[in-house]
Amino acid sequence: MLRVLIVVLAAALALPAAAHASPVKITWPRAGGYEPGQRFQTKIISTERVRVALVRESTRGRIIRTISSRTLRAGTFTAAMPEMGNYALRVTAGRRQWRHRLFAAYAKCPLATASTTALKLVAQTAAPGGTLDYDFVNTGDGCSMTGASYGLERQLADGTWAPGSVGYIFPAIGYPVGPGQTRRKQARIPPDAAPGAYRLLDAGIAAPFTVTP
Repeated sequence: MLRVLIVVLAAALALPAAAHASPVKITWPRAGGYEPGQRFQTKIISTERVRVALVRESTRGRIIRTISSRTLRAGTFTAAMPEMGNYALRVTAGRRQWRHRLFAAYAKCPLATASTTALKLVAQTAAPGGTLDYDFVNTGDGCSMTGASYGLERQLADGTWAPGSVGYIFPAIGYPVGPGQTRRKQARIPPDAAPGAYRLLDAGIAAPFTVTP
């Protein structure tokens, strides 16, 4: 009799857990690289609402920004791969999370050359201690790369250019810039920069500007 009561009690205790069980079935897209603009799908089957998001990640897996997201119980989340870089699909159901890493790259893309890369300054002047916004533009069909770094040169009285101290230590990081794409960057002008003619250097490309008093 005691054994029967134990079995009945165990079955009764198991009912709430079964009632609250909420499996989530995820069908991920293939792992690996996708061409920018290429579309992919993630299929969800769940008894509860889940959030699916495509996020841009750093090389260490930190979320930089959310590209697109959708909340659903059963259905398909469809997205297009943005510009080149590291991404991930993240699925959240309550306190549970799943992550599927992806990256965007051009499978067949020759390296861009200096003749197909341009620096476009937002302004032609900057003040000491100020900033200079500019666009790193890939005007060709190849794949270009820029980083966090840049250089400054000052024009001397004899017309030659002398390298100037930027005053910063840049992180070793690369930003891919695909064909026809643009990346906005910002250069900081040292507070002790003397007024005169300067040029900004990035990836071997130079753009002239003036430091004003």
